[in-house]
Amino acid sequence: PLLSFSSSLTFHIPILPDGTDWSFDGGFVAVANLACSISNNEEGVKLVRMAATQIDSLCPQVINAALTLAARPQSKVAQDNMDVFKDQWEKQVRVLTEAVDDITSVDDFLSVSENHILEDVNKCVIALQEGDVDTLDRTAGAIRGRAARVIHIINAEMENYEAGVYTEKVLEATKLLSETVMPRFAEQVEVAIEALSANVPQPFEENEFIDASRLVYDGVRDIRKAVLMIRTPEELEDDSDFEQEDYDVRSRTSVQTEDDQLIAGQSARAIMAQLPQEEKAKIAEQVEIFHQEKSKLDAEVAKWDDSGNDIIVLAKQMCMIMMEMTDFTRGKGPLKNTSDVINAAKKIAEAGSRMDKLARAVADQCPDSACKQDLLAYLQRIALYCHQLNICSKVKAEVQNLGGELIVSGTGVQSTFTTFYEVDCDVIDGGRASQLSTHLPTCAEGAPIGSGSSDSSMLDSATSLIQAAKNLMNAVVLTVKASYVASTKYQKVYGTAAVNSPVVSWKMKAPEKKPLVKREKPEEFQTRVRRGSQKKHISPVQALSEFKAMDSF
Repeated sequence: PLLSFSSSLTFHIPILPDGTDWSFDGGFVAVANLACSISNNEEGVKLVRMAATQIDSLCPQVINAALTLAARPQSKVAQDNMDVFKDQWEKQVRVLTEAVDDITSVDDFLSVSENHILEDVNKCVIALQEGDVDTLDRTAGAIRGRAARVIHIINAEMENYEAGVYTEKVLEATKLLSETVMPRFAEQVEVAIEALSANVPQPFEENEFIDASRLVYDGVRDIRKAVLMIRTPEELEDDSDFEQEDYDVRSRTSVQTEDDQLIAGQSARAIMAQLPQEEKAKIAEQVEIFHQEKSKLDAEVAKWDDSGNDIIVLAKQMCMIMMEMTDFTRGKGPLKNTSDVINAAKKIAEAGSRMDKLARAVADQCPDSACKQDLLAYLQRIALYCHQLNICSKVKAEVQNLGGELIVSGTGVQSTFTTFYEVDCDVIDGGRASQLSTHLPTCAEGAPIGSGSSDSSMLDSATSLIQAAKNLMNAVVLTVKASYVASTKYQKVYGTAAVNSPVVSWKMKAPEKKPLVKREKPEEFQTRVRRGSQKKHISPVQALSEFKAMDSF
């Protein structure tokens, strides 16, 4: 609207304000408020509302500048004033657009754009049949603008992903829309406008225009389908179940897609979510056991203040990452593909190495040989379980569709679905040495596992991952306890020298602050005052008369 309005003023076309709709915002404020009402991003909502307020206040100023220029079209000052407000308006519109984009997910944006393009296509067809050239031109321009914005947003979104099958399919759909569909649509719009604008109506193919319009809608719909290719069934059924994030608030750059991670258009996490109910029940049992170990770790780290204690900080980080890995086995959480699981295992290994370094420094200062040997034994467990977790996550799976049946075969050093049983770690009283025994069954590369069923193989992979995470969680709990015990030992022996320069600082976490005196609620206080004010005042004469009546009685 602003461009057509300023063009009218530039060419000195008379503009009558009476009875004219001077609303420039084009529904910006209404759309922004609607986006704010369905968003959980508090900071983003504040920015959107602020930008919408500025747009709302700037709109009448733009109109006044335009009316001034219309009244004095030869005035240089009026023209400069109009240019200033025009630039300011365009700047505020860009700010509002970016703010709304920040609180709107790509899935929601594509869904809304698809519906709007469908409405505009119907308007174009109706305008074509009625011979309304202005509506046809304006609506066709809106379609081209929406399509260009979809292409721009999706191309920018794909830059956050690693190149692979997923990005290739999405970019192929956007390329088809931009290079093939939209030029044909623009050509048909130009032909239709020329035919309708001629003094003598010229014949043209209406079906060609309808087909070109339909291809625009189909192109946007294909882009949306390609983008949703890695979504899980839970995400597709209900957008409110997205774990963003919050997690949300997770970084989109963490999602990586490799060529072998998309199987029949689905991510590894989506495949895990489609396991039969029996396998899901077995995984749920393992997850329940894992949650029991997690509750132990939570209870242990909740005692200590993590400021100045990197062991507690690392324990919390490892716990969080292991929770994400177990959620992956249930088809949930921020980890979508095997590369995400591999990166998570690497982070756990790095945190385990840092914890090993700190705990060994504590053990070196511990004079009690028994406590020192116990701590070193627990550190060996952490190293072992981190290694197991790395193996479970690094080995990939190839899924082949042979005759309609998914066949899973292992590739790499070991099978993807190698099962790691719980490792027995017993500290021998005599030499205080750790005895570690493992059972690591392997299979030949490319050989079918078990009966060849992909579901059972997926189940083995999930249980292996959960079992390794549970063992590591238990080892972390024991390491935290042993580190504290060893710290108390060397503090008693070396006195103030060890207290002033400890490896980590063990301070009890301060309890939550509570008021010493229970504060009265305002409503309760007002209630008591109101009840007291409602008491009847008995006059002395009435009380005396009642006393006399009782005395005579």
